[in-house]
Amino acid sequence: MYVDGFLLNPGQTSSPGITSQYISMDMYLAEKKELRNQIFQFQRENEQTLQLLTTQLQQKLTVMDDKLKQSNKPNDTIELAYLEHKNQDLKMNLTILQEKHRLLQISYVRQKDQLDLLKNTSAQVIKELSELKQLKSVNQTLDLSVVKSRIQSLEQKLTCLPTTRTLEARTFLLCTM
Repeated sequence: MYVDGFLLNPGQTSSPGITSQYISMDMYLAEKKELRNQIFQFQRENEQTLQLLTTQLQQKLTVMDDKLKQSNKPNDTIELAYLEHKNQDLKMNLTILQEKHRLLQISYVRQKDQLDLLKNTSAQVIKELSELKQLKSVNQTLDLSVVKSRIQSLEQKLTCLPTTRTLEARTFLLCTM
């Protein structure tokens, strides 16, 4: 029975009676696919949130600009100060969101690098696995040659066996005469 998998602790040496722990290829590929899906979902949500916040900010700024243009009341100064204060808050929120977006982009790049590292590791493990399979087939070939030599030895013994019986029969015939 052949089992494909990845060694969880590559530095671990196997002692008699202790088996190394492997994760299956299917499990690895499922985890890899899940990670890709999470990265894609994360990026998509990030872009949607940024788009929504940008749209809201633009709408608020447009509303404030419209209010500023329409204000011809005696309390314009108070309202203008309020709107400028709101505008400053919104700009601060935008700056914070842009910084969060930058940090998320950095996180995305790191996860992408980790994914590339996993790909390289997987390729290396697959290569080593194929080399092990080749070594196993060579070992099986050596086992076949041992079996072949035993069969030849038995054939020689069988060839000698009838000759011995023939001699016994001749000896019997000679004795009965």
